[in-house]
Amino acid sequence: MSLTAAGATRQRAAPEPAPPREKALSTSDEKSIDRQGDIETATVDADIEEAILSNERDIATHVISVNDDPNLNPWTFRAFFLGIGLSAFGGVLAEIYYFKPQTVLVSLMFLAIISYVLGVFMETVIPRHGLFRYLNPGPFNKKENAFIVIMASASANSALGTEVLAVQRLYYNITPNPGVSIFLLF
Repeated sequence: MSLTAAGATRQRAAPEPAPPREKALSTSDEKSIDRQGDIETATVDADIEEAILSNERDIATHVISVNDDPNLNPWTFRAFFLGIGLSAFGGVLAEIYYFKPQTVLVSLMFLAIISYVLGVFMETVIPRHGLFRYLNPGPFNKKENAFIVIMASASANSALGTEVLAVQRLYYNITPNPGVSIFLLF
């Protein structure tokens, strides 16, 4: 019951029942739960198998592959070259735009995509035979991509010590020694 503006009461309508699920699990259906690795799976019918995702760990292991291939090498020339290059790109951009009103941030998604594209490009361009065979050991793999992204994302943020150096120069009229500045930011 609810009170209206005139003070009279009226009956509130009962809420409608929720629509039934498209496929309800009846008592005659067989349901079995199996553990495959770290994920529980439930078999409702003979040919339908669904993963039971109960927490964030289950979701992450369902979406991301948890299998590791020890033969994949992340320490390649491509990984170091692209990692250092993208680190310099992100770090320089972050420092140039640090004191400007409109900052430019290098996104982690951008780094992941551009490192993959450049890695596959380097895989096709660098020769696999002859003297340069050590620079291109095989196909570009996910470990190389992860190594490049971790390396580049670590340097894509501006160094907070830059503020200390700027304050010394602008407000206290102290020009710091370049060696001290480099070691402070290193």
